[in-house]
Amino acid sequence: MYIKVAVYIRKCGTREYEKASPKANYPGGTIFCLRYTQGGTRKYETLSVPDYKRASIAAQQKSIALQLEAVNPLKKLASTPAPTPAPQPKTETRSNDLTLDAAIDRYLENVAKKSSKTTKGYRYTLRQFYASTGNLVLSAVTTQHLYDFVAYLRREGLGDRTIHNRVGEVVTFLRHFGIKDVTLRVKYVEQKVRAYRPDELKTLFAAADPEEWILFQFFLCTGAREQEVMYAEWNDLDFVDGLFTVRAKAGWTPSARFSRCGFEEADAGNERRSNLSNSARQCERPHVARAEVSGKESRTTR
Repeated sequence: MYIKVAVYIRKCGTREYEKASPKANYPGGTIFCLRYTQGGTRKYETLSVPDYKRASIAAQQKSIALQLEAVNPLKKLASTPAPTPAPQPKTETRSNDLTLDAAIDRYLENVAKKSSKTTKGYRYTLRQFYASTGNLVLSAVTTQHLYDFVAYLRREGLGDRTIHNRVGEVVTFLRHFGIKDVTLRVKYVEQKVRAYRPDELKTLFAAADPEEWILFQFFLCTGAREQEVMYAEWNDLDFVDGLFTVRAKAGWTPSARFSRCGFEEADAGNERRSNLSNSARQCERPHVARAEVSGKESRTTR
């Protein structure tokens, strides 16, 4: 019984696969896989081979091994292991020799220490860039590819400010690998953000439940950012002196930024403080009591 084993390649930054072609010229760093069906289940097996020729040999060997196992299932492959290609000595791949998909994978691994929200944003942007350019060798990326990326994003219906941000993320990605001469700045008109009127804030707080009331007041009265509020703890609040201190926590470090909304200027990883307004001081115990559940204090500031 013949069991077909096909050679596939894995797409950049995903677990998606496409069938490999013997006529294609695959660049270094391409990930080859075997696809076959065993026990009614389709399986993919990643190979450590440098080119299609060796992947094809591995496919033939895997097919023979599967046929032997099907003929004598009690013996299994453990007693008669299929020969595998001899391990190839690993060579250090220079950054500029990486294909775009391999470079994206490496970059996302390097920035994984950032917040999951930031990393997901990078992943989404770089997948869009990959979709607009194809799997180039990194050193072949030019400014024209950035212009093509802008056109791609405009066809997706994105505005100039969003396009500016996405192109900036790609330029940062290229500079990470030492490519500093490929850059593009997309112009945009800065939109003025209108502050909420007092009557709008009154309506908002009137509709909020006790826990939402504390959360919205905390944002409004401290000027803190989303993750600064997410990781805030009671020990960070000083109701006597009216201060909120942003401190690093396990798995999270405050980002560097200039003084804003009353915060002291600080570098990344350093503590900084913001003055609490009178409204924020009212978030102390009497209001917290309304957010308690089953007698246990709800950590509404985290």
